[in-house]
Amino acid sequence: MDTKTILGLTSAVELIKQSFSRVFDGVNAAAEIGLQSWKLRSVSRDRFAEHVIRTVGYFPLFGTTKQASVESSYVRISLSPDLERDRYRSRDHIAAGMREQRRSEPVSGKRPPAGLTLSEAIERTDLGIALVGLPGSGKTTALRHLALDLAKGQSARQRRVLPIYLAVREMAVHGRGIIEAAQEFLSWLDVPQTKQVLENLLHSGDVALLVDGLDEVDRTYQIRLLDELGRLRTNFMNALVCVSARPHSLELGLSGFAKYETLPLALPERRELVKKWFSEVDPAKGQQLLTYCAQDPNLLELGSSPLMLSIVCALYYNDLKIPNEPDELYARVVEGLLGAWDAFRNIARHTILKDYSVRRRIMITSAIAAATFDQGKLVFTSADVDQLGVLRRFAESTRDSEIDATTLLGSLYNDFGILVERAPGLFSFSHLTLQEYLTAQYVVDNRRELELTRRVSEEEWREVIRLVAKMLPTADDFLARITESVDVAKRPEAELLALVWKTKPICEPARVRKIMTALASRTVAVLKNIRATYGREGQGLIVNVHGLGDDAFNGSYSKAERQRRRELVEAKRHRAQRPIEAHRNLPYIVAALRSCSADLTEYGLGKVQPFDAIKLMSDFTYVRINQV
Repeated sequence: MDTKTILGLTSAVELIKQSFSRVFDGVNAAAEIGLQSWKLRSVSRDRFAEHVIRTVGYFPLFGTTKQASVESSYVRISLSPDLERDRYRSRDHIAAGMREQRRSEPVSGKRPPAGLTLSEAIERTDLGIALVGLPGSGKTTALRHLALDLAKGQSARQRRVLPIYLAVREMAVHGRGIIEAAQEFLSWLDVPQTKQVLENLLHSGDVALLVDGLDEVDRTYQIRLLDELGRLRTNFMNALVCVSARPHSLELGLSGFAKYETLPLALPERRELVKKWFSEVDPAKGQQLLTYCAQDPNLLELGSSPLMLSIVCALYYNDLKIPNEPDELYARVVEGLLGAWDAFRNIARHTILKDYSVRRRIMITSAIAAATFDQGKLVFTSADVDQLGVLRRFAESTRDSEIDATTLLGSLYNDFGILVERAPGLFSFSHLTLQEYLTAQYVVDNRRELELTRRVSEEEWREVIRLVAKMLPTADDFLARITESVDVAKRPEAELLALVWKTKPICEPARVRKIMTALASRTVAVLKNIRATYGREGQGLIVNVHGLGDDAFNGSYSKAERQRRRELVEAKRHRAQRPIEAHRNLPYIVAALRSCSADLTEYGLGKVQPFDAIKLMSDFTYVRINQV
């Protein structure tokens, strides 16, 4: 630990000790029996400061063996009182928002409207605070950061308070209630007459009970704690009580509490989190990742939650070269959401999927993703899943009992966070990219890749096709069919071809040469359907197309002859449109060819126009068409 860190910890410890003493200096006479002599002792202040700094103030850094400081790692977790699942919106409206997120949100750098911090939410209401959010959305970090600030003397509702941070999963080990666990904590601090002291603190509002992770225990225990939380608000109106949980854990309502939902991280916070995550382990490598992200902002596309972004950081930290392996990133995010995150935190959830391995959870989730994506359903209901027969077919193939769709979608939303309830009863994947990846995973697992050839003209399938090419253990037949299906005169299909081959799919070299030679031959055949001459201009190809000008109308002709000539020219232009478009698409075709071999002569293009000019360009980027 460096000198700066030691000095920072020393300063924090002193602040916490001072704040601790001031809280108890304000305890009224009803609780002063035995306290006058106790409060002069230092053991309680020391223990409290040590607990806050070492236990509450540090957490395991996902994907490493390191501990991270809450204070140095914290980025703003924004909250909204407008819970997404409680707002009605049409499917089309939700799907349009998801496509916009997929298309441009990280690249544009647009910052969503700022929400409230947890401290700001507390100041807006006299009620308790129920903090809801999906797995890894920052609920625990927000509560820990609040506990740290309150311990150092930050006021809450115009007074200093004693923060007591309670992890529900630790309380559950011995079946403790909230009051019982708080009294036990005061007893550990060596505070005398803990029952009377705690009641006085609660009545006066000098304590903050921060109850974290209500969803991390079984439903029976949850209901017991929900009932106790209600009674706390009724009996101790001045006490500050905050509880965190996933949305469905609080669906029955919580009287006396205001609900706030965690919002996705804005792009500036994503960059800040990357920097702070790596500050604990390897600042130089963190700066390298930020440089990659500046060159390709879509690397941060999945990082809308601290968990997802931590997975990105952990992958890069462990040298998995995220920029070149996006499918590895998607795979780890899915594994994290469907169980690895809980395993890392030693949490066993009582869900309908509790007896499923992570691999089997991925299988059933990918089946839902593929079936809904195939039908163009980015937003779906449990009735949609039933109608598509996904769970029936899964049960038949695994010889297992069929799972109820409503229960399953609720679990994938509330317990695992891979789905989001966008409006009452309307679900989607938490990010469109995850649905695309899981669809590709289903296609690969079930060897359905050849069916994708009918999708080459559909832009929404582009990412799935690209991922399938990358993920297939052997892609020979798939690459042959996809390349053969692409129309070189259509821009989206030519772009797709370049994307597919850029992934460096696994294919036997002799088969690659055969596929690419056929592509080259087919492209040349289309290009030759016009009369053209070629030239070079930097990294661009100049194409002069002859015979399409207006000179056919020059001279003295009868009206009928002019009309006939006009029709002939229009017919020529119409026939020329396809080869002209193929010329415009040459940068994509050449990119696909060069992804397999930089030497275009390997495909019989050494002396063929316009490739004889293109082969001289190390970086062929554009085409300019002139009609002469």
